[in-house]
Amino acid sequence: MLPYQVVTFSQLRREGLSQGEVFNLNASLRLFPTPFKGIYYVPGEEERASWSIGSPARVRTHSIRMFLGDEKFYYSGLGAKQHLGLIWQPSSRIDIVNSHFAGRINLRARVERNEKKTTFRAKKIARILGFYGDELVFHKVKNFEKCKFKPTPNGNYATLGQLKKDNERFGRRGPDVF
Repeated sequence: MLPYQVVTFSQLRREGLSQGEVFNLNASLRLFPTPFKGIYYVPGEEERASWSIGSPARVRTHSIRMFLGDEKFYYSGLGAKQHLGLIWQPSSRIDIVNSHFAGRINLRARVERNEKKTTFRAKKIARILGFYGDELVFHKVKNFEKCKFKPTPNGNYATLGQLKKDNERFGRRGPDVF
């Protein structure tokens, strides 16, 4: 396993690790959890020592890519507005537009559950999961090819025109959406 990469359970098994070895690496936090089951981040030595992630946006993008199975997704909503420089405060809600999956992943609840536990490992997992944001919201679209976004090293972000279309398409569902 090379550091600074996102791997799946099946990839680790193909590399020759047994199921028990993968579970032990996960239990000892040599593999950091991502928001998705069976997808892990391999931290570098300094990240593992500080229990942090150097580039959470990059790790989140790679883990979403593995979760969806392709690169057909982009960030929209407040995350894209922040990337475009339209707002300055960071958003804890990450809106992801794709053609496969619609749903929500509430990371804040997982962090709070782990913070209530008394074990060292649970506290560290809460800290690590906190780097990914509070909520991942997946929006499913039929014609992904018509969407306009700009690729960056940390993921694809909606253009200003696409942000307006997404706001109309998904509607306003509260102050923290689009």
